[in-house]
Amino acid sequence: MTAIRRSAFVSLTASAALAAALALPGLAAASGYYHPANNQAGVTVHPEHYQSSKTREQVRAETSQALRNGDMGHVTESGEPAVKPSTSGLTREQVVGALMSETPQERAARLRSLQD
Repeated sequence: MTAIRRSAFVSLTASAALAAALALPGLAAASGYYHPANNQAGVTVHPEHYQSSKTREQVRAETSQALRNGDMGHVTESGEPAVKPSTSGLTREQVVGALMSETPQERAARLRSLQD
């Protein structure tokens, strides 16, 4: 009878150890920014789990300073992509007029230059 109890105890202990070993990686990932997922991306993002050492105000101050220095010219202060101003100085009507009056050779050359 004791051999059966000992065998059951060993089996139960081994099962508990196996379950713990399999659960630990999942528990460690649960505190991360990315979580494994069974989807096309393979992960889900949980911003609420991100641990930053900076306050929101510190990040805003650094971003404003970078914008003033020109280090982040591709982003506006609200975080949206910056719109590049037109460099030609022509109005839309002037551009359309120039396109309508170009010769077939000029048009072919323009289209070739766009493909390169």
